[in-house]
Amino acid sequence: MAVTANIIMNIKRERVDEFKQVLKDGLPDTRAFSGCRSVRVMEDQDKAGRITLLVEWDSKETGSLAVGFVDGEPVFTYLDSIDI
Repeated sequence: MAVTANIIMNIKRERVDEFKQVLKDGLPDTRAFSGCRSVRVMEDQDKAGRITLLVEWDSKETGSLAVGFVDGEPVFTYLDSIDI
């Protein structure tokens, strides 16, 4: 069963554009990893720089990201899909 990770990060205001470019440059490699099913990136409509990643993997994955960009700690939630 696939696992979805919901990752919420508050990016430092002065580094938001740079962070978006890092994602744009690096996500093709992430998406090419074996076991990666999808990666979606979203930004909060009401708070610029609050970035959410929805990442679906074949199994629970961990890794480092956004070092130096994040204001505070990212919030990770791992979700299982349920059929209802």
